[in-house]
Amino acid sequence: MHRNNAGREVRPLKIAVFHNLIAGGAKRYLGDTLRILKARGHRIDLYSLREPGADPMDLGVLCDADYPYDAEALKSVSWPVYSAEVIVNFICFLRYVRGLERIAKKIAADIDGRGYDVVYVHPCKTTQAPALLRFLKTPSVYCCHEGLRSVYEKDLTRAPAKKESGVAARLAAACRALGGRMLERGDRASAAAAGLVLANSYFSRESLYRTYGLFAEVVYLGVDEEKFTPSPVPKEDFVFCPGRIEFKKGYEWIIRGLARIPQAQRPALVLGGFYSRYCKPETDFLSGLAEKENVRLEFADLRSDDSLIDHYRRAQATVYLPYMEPFGLVPLESMACGTAVIGIREGGVRETVADGNVGLLVDRDPDEIAEAILRMKRDTAERRTMEANARAYAVANWAMEKAVDGVEKALSQAAGKAGAHPQSV
Repeated sequence: MHRNNAGREVRPLKIAVFHNLIAGGAKRYLGDTLRILKARGHRIDLYSLREPGADPMDLGVLCDADYPYDAEALKSVSWPVYSAEVIVNFICFLRYVRGLERIAKKIAADIDGRGYDVVYVHPCKTTQAPALLRFLKTPSVYCCHEGLRSVYEKDLTRAPAKKESGVAARLAAACRALGGRMLERGDRASAAAAGLVLANSYFSRESLYRTYGLFAEVVYLGVDEEKFTPSPVPKEDFVFCPGRIEFKKGYEWIIRGLARIPQAQRPALVLGGFYSRYCKPETDFLSGLAEKENVRLEFADLRSDDSLIDHYRRAQATVYLPYMEPFGLVPLESMACGTAVIGIREGGVRETVADGNVGLLVDRDPDEIAEAILRMKRDTAERRTMEANARAYAVANWAMEKAVDGVEKALSQAAGKAGAHPQSV
């Protein structure tokens, strides 16, 4: 037994953990969570899908046992969009999703046969709620960062500049709709099968209720405040935002805001994260927009935490303007590094950025965005106060140990209620 930060005694658990996440903030958070749970005396065994190539965020080294399952034969495919090979693409897509279900059944059987107290399930990069949840007999906790937004919300992808027409385009649209319905059925069934669902914010909890008709328990995410720390390095003439380069991150609004600042006072913009071929269309669009608006834009490949932290520390401000982001780890990481945040007044960002204290909240208005950036640039005394507040606020409210207390409580609760299901209406 051990006592958590709230003074509550917690018995050690044998925990199976599943994820099929891409490299990024969610996977970094999971790694930090596993490290702390293991340090608290729990047994942690990892189950995940592995594809070819080196994993820049290998979580297996943090666990007691690592059970990777080969997904190479499935060959992840993109959505069937405007293509003469739309039928071939769609068949590949169907085979891929069915293949994920076959692997999920195998993983569920392996987990159920090894006598775990509980399974801690994280999302699948393709299906969102993993099919694994439908096949498990062991109690489960599903950490649901968001619903399957590509299906349930307005399309958050940039439309191609030139759309094809005719039979191929109509066929592509029909395949996309059919694929979306198939993913939706699987996602809803999997989420409903979870013993307990965790939401990362109250905004997310409301969204999940509207989507699935279930009441999730809010367990806020956290940041490793011992890794993400301030530094006396001088601030440089740029604003920063890390993350996957995609439309829903709202990067174009940062460029449009910077374009409203007089050229002599305009800082550069640095965007950074993990890149893939799927990012190229948005990268090309942002580059073209920046060139048109005469905004200095740099794409930084931030594959190491050290590089990410260095950019946070040197930036005048972190500007974070995604569309209806359920939570967003970027503000927490920035604040822990002592850098103030300009955040969008939407979604879960409103729950992490204390307006006027650790940063500024803005609407999706280029003039308001520009004024916030200029305010950070001009008023160094106010910015330094916000930077000091940001670090203290992150440590007091968003430390990883505090976040893991909530996860640990949920895992213990689920382990003690075998067969329980989320409350639904």
